[in-house]
Parts: sequence; structure tokens; C-alpha cells
Amino acid sequence: MDIIALDHKLTLALNGSDSTFWDNVMYTVTDTFSWTLVIIAVVADRICSGLVKPLVARWRPTQDPQLMYLVDIVRGYRGGRFGFFSGHACNTMSMAVFLSCLFRCRKVTITLILWSITTTFTRLYLGVHFLGDVCVGWTVGILLGLLFYYIMQRIHASMCPKRY
Repeated sequence: MDIIALDHKLTLALNGSDSTFWDNVMYTVTDTFSWTLVIIAVVADRICSGLVKPLVARWRPTQDPQLMYLVDIVRGYRGGRFGFFSGHACNTMSMAVFLSCLFRCRKVTITLILWSITTTFTRLYLGVHFLGDVCVGWTVGILLGLLFYYIMQRIHASMCPKRY
């Protein structure tokens, strides 16, 4: 078999599938809109850490003078000074909601929500956030995920009108 025939054979072996799920994943990853995930993370982080945390200036449990000696500290980790609201909760939930809307697959949605909850639980366990920080972070993350999905849908609709 010559190199061209081998190239053809391997390309056809790697091309596509009969899976709508994988078709959507591959199309999304290659599409410029996959950069939306990066934008979501940057926007969520800037809103949380760059805007709200300094404005609200609520101590983390590990930094709060009333609680800091009651909170279990793991490996000396205390986080930054302020903790309202949780960036981890916001970032993970915004991506989970955005991707869930995009793929519309129950297993993916459950996996992503569990990922967000697990990641966020670590923040409570480590004592670097109050439960309220986490709940507000999830709420903002849900809203950002939905907002970015809506924006992406609007942009996509304007760039790719429906064919009849």
C-alpha cells in the first residue's frame, strides 16, 4: 500500500461517526465559538475577583478574625483575603450550564453539575468560603452560562440563517 492510499484509509477511519453527541462535540470544539468557554471563564473571574470581592470585602472563613482559629486549615492554605462570592462555584457552574445547554445530553449535564458541586465542595471543606459565597457563585454562574449560551445562539443565528 502506498503512502497516499494509507493516508486515505486512515483519514476515513478517523472521520465522523454515527453519534450525534460526538458530532456536536467535535463541531463545537473546532468552531470558533468554543472560545466562548475561555471568555466565560475570564468574564466570571473578572466579575468575581476583580469587581465583587474587592467591593464587598467579606472575609473568608480562614481570614475572618471571629472564625479563623475555629476553621480547620489544610496544608496551611487559607485562600486570599476576601471570599464573596466563590469564583470556583461561578466558573464551574457557568461552564456546566453553558455546555449542558449546548450538548443537551442528560449524562453530560449530570456529570458537569456533579463536577461543579464536587469542585465547589472543596472550597467549603478547605474553609476558604462560606456556604453563602458558594450559593451566590452558583447563581451567578448559572446566569452567566445561560447568558453566554443565548448570546452564542443569537450570533450563530445571525451568521448562519436557516435554510428552507
